[in-house]
Amino acid sequence: MSYLVTWDFYSTLFPSSEVTVQEFNNFLPQAQAKLEVWTHQRILTETTLYKVAQIKQTLCYLVNAIAIQKEIPLGITSISNDGYSESYLKRTEAENELKGIAYAGLSGTGLMGAL
Repeated sequence: MSYLVTWDFYSTLFPSSEVTVQEFNNFLPQAQAKLEVWTHQRILTETTLYKVAQIKQTLCYLVNAIAIQKEIPLGITSISNDGYSESYLKRTEAENELKGIAYAGLSGTGLMGAL
């Protein structure tokens, strides 16, 4: 499925993204693997054009979200230092965020569950 998604396609959706070609190539298999699990492998055999287009876009959105999440330390929920505080995603929240992107991206296709 990843052969359908190219750097050029990704960069048209996210023209100001700081994700490099190398990072894109590293994160795309992760995004695809997650989508395969969540769709119970249904994306591998899908040929309907509108569904394939939604799969490609969803993979790009997942790659972008994975890239953003890689910059955020997971496991630490918050840090406070003399009035300055930062909050971070927990691993389960990060995974749920990715799954939400997949549900939204594949909405109406039946690939994530019922139509």
